[in-house]
Amino acid sequence: SAISILTWRGFYHFLDEFLYPDELDLSAGICLVIGYALYFPLMYFQTYLEQLNSKYEFWTFVSINFPQFYRNIRHLLAFFACVFTWRGFWLLYDSYLYIFEDYYKTYLLIYLLSFLALCLCQ
Repeated sequence: SAISILTWRGFYHFLDEFLYPDELDLSAGICLVIGYALYFPLMYFQTYLEQLNSKYEFWTFVSINFPQFYRNIRHLLAFFACVFTWRGFWLLYDSYLYIFEDYYKTYLLIYLLSFLALCLCQ
C-alpha cells in the first residue's frame, strides 16, 4: 500500500506542477473530463474486453501467454481515472467550498454530514 500511496501522490504532484497550475478551474475541468473519459469505457466495456480471447486468435494468444495483461491494463487505466477525477473534484472543493475560515473545519463538517447521510441510507 505504501507504493500505491507514493505513486498516487507523485502523480498528483506532477499534475499540480504541470497541468495549468495557475488556472485551477481549467485544471479541474480537464482532470474531470479525462477522469470520466477513462472511467466510463472501463466500466461499460469490461465484460466485452474480457471475452475478446474467445473471439480472436491474437487475443487468445495474449490471454494464454500473458494472463494478467487485461487486468493490469484495466487497473492502470482505473488508477489514472481515479487520480484525475479525485483531483478535479478536490480542486473545485478547495476553490469554492468555504463555510468556515479554516478549511479543515469545513471538511470536518462535510465529513460528518456525509457520514450521517450514509448512515441514514444504510
